[in-house]
Amino acid sequence: MADAYEVWLDQVRDALRSINMQMEDWQGIWSFDFPREHKAGTTPGDAAMKANRFWWWEQNKSLKQDCTKTPGCWLPRGHRDDCQPCYERGDHIKVEFEGEDGMPGEWMWIIVGSRDDKKRIVFGTLDNEPLNEYGDKVRLGSELAISYDKVREHRNATDFTKSRPYSGTNETHMNSEHMKSLKTGDILVYDDGRAGHRDVKAVVLSNDNNSLIVQFEDRADTTTIKHDDVGWTKHLRRNSRE
Repeated sequence: MADAYEVWLDQVRDALRSINMQMEDWQGIWSFDFPREHKAGTTPGDAAMKANRFWWWEQNKSLKQDCTKTPGCWLPRGHRDDCQPCYERGDHIKVEFEGEDGMPGEWMWIIVGSRDDKKRIVFGTLDNEPLNEYGDKVRLGSELAISYDKVREHRNATDFTKSRPYSGTNETHMNSEHMKSLKTGDILVYDDGRAGHRDVKAVVLSNDNNSLIVQFEDRADTTTIKHDDVGWTKHLRRNSRE
């Protein structure tokens, strides 16, 4: 007798066939996380729509025809209607926060909880410790509602499970304590798995209480990385051949 997941998956297949999408054709190229959707209680119809968006988004990226207006939008470049970003629970989005009292703005990561496409708002939890005070209203763990227009980068939840282990530990990435321990002259390696972003070295120029400044070998300008910025630390490790 088929288990509940297989019954559910057959219903997803039927829903995909109804929009002329064959699961077997697409899943073998870009793997959509159906078990995760089943565990979350997603209906077969909604799971089919999510998979459809995901596959088209991956194909558009592979053809370099993905939308450049809103990070995470699954529609092709040059589309006429409003952007439709694929922000799912557990994803990370980098958001631009305006500075206050003459202080410069900053970009911080938010873990997605849900979204409202009609209002074009994404709801989530702040995953960084702000450098600015923001009237003490914004802090690590704050629940926020963010306009799609403020999103500057999007990473799938699975993007943060592909980084290599941090040298000398069982962890999958460097944490804030590792970042704080770095000294001037130490070498880091950045690798997020994307073409052009694999095994890129950077030298630490300085390190203070909250962030460090590094010089990547493929960039002319220096880069400031906050110790608790998961968008960076998930993909950093110390160079094992220093």
